[in-house]
Amino acid sequence: MMMKGGMFMPRTYRKLDVSDYIITEQGDVINRHTGRKLKPQPNGKGYLRVGIGKKLMFVHRLVAERYVPNPDKKPQVNHIDGDKTNNRADNLEWVSNIENRKHAVKEGLHIHGEDCPWAKLTSNDVEYIRENAKNTTVAELARKFGVCRATIRAVRDFKSWKN
Repeated sequence: MMMKGGMFMPRTYRKLDVSDYIITEQGDVINRHTGRKLKPQPNGKGYLRVGIGKKLMFVHRLVAERYVPNPDKKPQVNHIDGDKTNNRADNLEWVSNIENRKHAVKEGLHIHGEDCPWAKLTSNDVEYIRENAKNTTVAELARKFGVCRATIRAVRDFKSWKN
């Protein structure tokens, strides 16, 4: 607290933003005022994030925005070696959504089916749904498996859980 004219005034703090940090080509994020290196934390999909101000920001995106040219204005950043924790500038490239997905499939990074941590259905559930889709309503199957009707229709019609 500071004193102004005999009264204590609360100290005001400026919220930090990206300009208050040094982003290195190796993927470090350092507070330029204190010299403290931020410790990135993985999100649920394994991408590293740091807290700047009150926002969580992806380290790979911070590095790419700073060091990787993007003449075609592509929207996503891809890890060339497939390692989501390797945020070195020479391992990052700007890609379209389609390019990013193709890279993930090619490198075996695309998880699907039961291997996907947020999947609600198992292979056995899918088999049951397809075998019983003709004599059970979509609504009944959705209730039984705790998913929405659109999920049941997508499974039934082979739009998801493709063989």
